[in-house]
Amino acid sequence: PRAAVAGAIGVLLLAASLTVGVFVPAAIQVPFDFTVAKLFVQDGSQQAELQSVLERFEADEQDAFVLLMHEEGDWFAPERLEALRGLQQRIEGIEIEPEHAPLTRSEGCQEEDTLTPRVFSQVASISSAQVFRRRGDTVQLEPLRQAEGYGAAARSRSELLGNPLFSKRMISLDGKSALLMARIRCGLHLDAVRSIYLDKLREATGQWLTQNPGIKPYFTGVPYIQNDIIQTM
Repeated sequence: PRAAVAGAIGVLLLAASLTVGVFVPAAIQVPFDFTVAKLFVQDGSQQAELQSVLERFEADEQDAFVLLMHEEGDWFAPERLEALRGLQQRIEGIEIEPEHAPLTRSEGCQEEDTLTPRVFSQVASISSAQVFRRRGDTVQLEPLRQAEGYGAAARSRSELLGNPLFSKRMISLDGKSALLMARIRCGLHLDAVRSIYLDKLREATGQWLTQNPGIKPYFTGVPYIQNDIIQTM
């Protein structure tokens, strides 16, 4: 009957009016913030904790990290430190593609060495660490690796874990997890360019792993996180 149809239309119009009147004003008040902090960090205590960290440490978009977890032992043995040194040298040797070389001479990058065709301006791990050693009545800063190589595992453990710059930062307390940092060269931060060299870093690590089994790699840091978000989007 027409009365039933008219009643149904009236109910629908009333529901639509309530929807517009209630939800639209509420939706307008919703902050559409798609920054990394809002996407991945909740408000409240976690947001406050993030802010406290940022007050003490600068967010560096140049540093990529490779976390290497040893499944069969720790990183203090001389042969394992030598292996880690080999990975560091392999990454240090990654060269810039000729078409990207002009990017390293862009404005703001003049302070860096533009003659060295290397992708990463700095690569660091415990294999290249400088440690404090007592020499007679003095304490000197010396490379962990001497000319003849690395010392005994017990000595390396004591020197690395006893230094707050490395303990729980570049090496875990149990010695099974070591961190390698690779700082991307100034000018190579464009998403498409950066992605190429992050892949090269993965490839270099993958090739190294074929000669060093029993190690699990994890790639992290702001460059990798940004790259993964872009690919996901």
